[in-house]
Amino acid sequence: MLFLAGLMGMMIVGASVAVGWGDLEAADDVAGDGPAGGPDGASGGTGTSGAGLSGPAGSIIAGSPLAEAMTGGAGDDQMNGYDGPDTLSGLDGDDSLLGSCGADLLDGGEGDDRLWGGDGGDTLTGGAGDDFIFGMLGNDVVDGGSGADSVHGGMGADLLTGGEGDDALHGNHGGDTLTGGAGADSLFGGFGQDLIDGLTGEGGADAASPVGADGDCLNGGDGDDTLLAGAGDTLTGGAGDDQFVIVGGMPGQEAEVMDFTGGEDQVLVIYDDLAGPPPAVEVRSLSATDHVVLIDGVVQVSLTSDGPVGLSDIALVPLTGLPGAATAA
Repeated sequence: MLFLAGLMGMMIVGASVAVGWGDLEAADDVAGDGPAGGPDGASGGTGTSGAGLSGPAGSIIAGSPLAEAMTGGAGDDQMNGYDGPDTLSGLDGDDSLLGSCGADLLDGGEGDDRLWGGDGGDTLTGGAGDDFIFGMLGNDVVDGGSGADSVHGGMGADLLTGGEGDDALHGNHGGDTLTGGAGADSLFGGFGQDLIDGLTGEGGADAASPVGADGDCLNGGDGDDTLLAGAGDTLTGGAGDDQFVIVGGMPGQEAEVMDFTGGEDQVLVIYDDLAGPPPAVEVRSLSATDHVVLIDGVVQVSLTSDGPVGLSDIALVPLTGLPGAATAA
């Protein structure tokens, strides 16, 4: 389906944070390398290995080649899962969690936490607070939780969700899916064919009824990308044949596309075909570079283009034609 085309990231924005055992860079061009060393029993003096590990506030807890469950305390904990599919729970405090090898489950809990997945397909949850989360290698599932989070997928086809707050999501390498959630978010696909969703709520399932005008910033970059616009969003497709998806009858301020190329890019207008006939579509050129798309007489998206834009650049997509959409009995 046209609705499910890809998306590619464009902006190289790095983040460096101190974690107590060295700095780890996370940028859109990252190759997936992790820190050379982590918190362990030899250096920290308090780490032990076992099937279930926990410690008081401010603990350093190190794992082993076994599958383990680690739980921190109320302080600023450091945990390293090492080998095996580990479960790390930071609880309260500004925690630093490294899953290392294996398919790990990391939960920062409350506080401004720093989470690294390591190798494997990891599940990382920031929880409350302004968190930094980096999936690293593998196909990761990352949820920033509440707060202004910085979320990076790393290598692999990652699923990133910002949650509540003004978040920055970076897909990095691989075909990623980015959903900002509530708040004024910045979403950068990175390298690969990504799907970027600026709608408020649980991604594309809310396409029929987007809520609010959070004013997200969506950046596609190189490649053939798909950007799902919410009301008031600013979209940049970057190089490639991009698709900008809007919802007919979307309330609030219209979305704005900054780099539309007629004949290459396309605006997809989703409409509810069960509610009535297809809407009337009109393209008005305000100048040689500024154009607007009207749905039933209402401006839904403005386009900045270095060439002409016409009706051939707009496509109507019935809601029931989308994958997973309900159909009339």
